[in-house]
Amino acid sequence: MMRRVSFLPVCAIVAAGVLAAPAVAREMCGLETFLDEFRAGARHEGASAMCIALQGCSVFSPHVVGHRLKFMRDADKGQWRIRLSTPAPVDIGEGVVLKVDEGEEMRVPPEFLDEPPDGNGVVIRQEVAGVVMAALRKGHLLNWHYVRKDGKAADVSFPVTSLRPMLDWADCTERTLNDMARKVMKGR
Repeated sequence: MMRRVSFLPVCAIVAAGVLAAPAVAREMCGLETFLDEFRAGARHEGASAMCIALQGCSVFSPHVVGHRLKFMRDADKGQWRIRLSTPAPVDIGEGVVLKVDEGEEMRVPPEFLDEPPDGNGVVIRQEVAGVVMAALRKGHLLNWHYVRKDGKAADVSFPVTSLRPMLDWADCTERTLNDMARKVMKGR
């Protein structure tokens, strides 16, 4: 007589245990970090960041009048992309103008911009984002000028001092998580 054994309940219990594993808070790369296996997150002065081993990191600014900055880096790319989320659709055909503190204006032409899937915002491609990132890491205030699809010009200013520690944390944490994941993969 053959007995039927179902592994489904066992798999569900194991999966629930793995997926529901609590994040552990500890210091990592200079900030209190919530670590959950190969994911890490941190907050600092209203900014936040999340890194996933071998996938990449995202850093988010605090909201400023319906706007938010998001810095995204895929693990295999190495360079950041910068997204400005806006309350209304952006005409990327007009390009954008950025200025850090009282420095030179940096005009980013449309060929280096992408429209995000929801249409509300603009993404600066990694080919030119490095220049912006270098200025951001030294500055205090980022001014961003863009044109909405309804033709109205818009300006928003972001304090960037809280973003610098988050970007540094993301650089360090991404390396740390990737090293941890590679060691685990080698051990298999």
